[in-house]
Amino acid sequence: MLLEGLDRKHKVLLIKDDYPSVNWSFEYRGFEVSYVELNENLEENILDTIRKDDISILALSLVQWTDGFKINMNFLTKVKSEFPNLKIIADGTQFCGTEDFDFESSPIDVLGASAYKWLLSGYGNGFMLFKDGVEEIFNVRVIGFNASRHDLGARDRIPFANHFEPGHLDTLTFGSLKFSLEYLNTLGKQAIEEQLKILSTKAHQELGQLGLLSKVIVGKEEHSTIFNIKGDDALFKNLTENEVICSQRGEGIRFSFHFYNTEEDINEVVKILKTVI
Repeated sequence: MLLEGLDRKHKVLLIKDDYPSVNWSFEYRGFEVSYVELNENLEENILDTIRKDDISILALSLVQWTDGFKINMNFLTKVKSEFPNLKIIADGTQFCGTEDFDFESSPIDVLGASAYKWLLSGYGNGFMLFKDGVEEIFNVRVIGFNASRHDLGARDRIPFANHFEPGHLDTLTFGSLKFSLEYLNTLGKQAIEEQLKILSTKAHQELGQLGLLSKVIVGKEEHSTIFNIKGDDALFKNLTENEVICSQRGEGIRFSFHFYNTEEDINEVVKILKTVI
């Protein structure tokens, strides 16, 4: 809906093999796209490509879906300071709910996220956040009576954000999101972030010592709680038979730890892994 209103003259930078819903949306619409590889030189390569290819749109997932690679927010701030006219569009599906995040003070111009993941809100939930001024480059054509708040005379003065609510909204699923946000706030955003840092450090150390992480992740100082380990169908079967909930992503197996997990959970996973690798 957003990209239908973006002029095709914009040059876009994507991360190769980012989440399909991010990359496909630009590729399918025929934008001129440049790519950077997800490797240990990612940040340097992003800056070099923006300078070289006259990029005007940077679109990426803040946490990569396959291996949990986390984009450093200070890096994005640095990018924005060097290229103030660059628009940063971020997918926060694997990010929102993992740390205390202030959109207004961030370098991100548009943030979209599904809320089924770390926000624990079930399927059918999603939201988008826009900085003031982005409506100047997006000529969004999506419209509907609901977007006007049922005002027959308001067709031509619908606020930018309302264009993304053209039809009948599912208030039940929004109620699920509201419940989750209230619950997470009772736990405390800082408390959740601190617990996830503990789990990330623990998993990073244990899985790294087993030689199961890529060199890109091993070398990362700041990482999410998503880890992709080297593993085949047999290992995945063994883990699931031992009641470890995990996913096959790319060429490996992905673990995703949240605040309700403990360091003992990680120890149990490591114990299983040591018996089969």
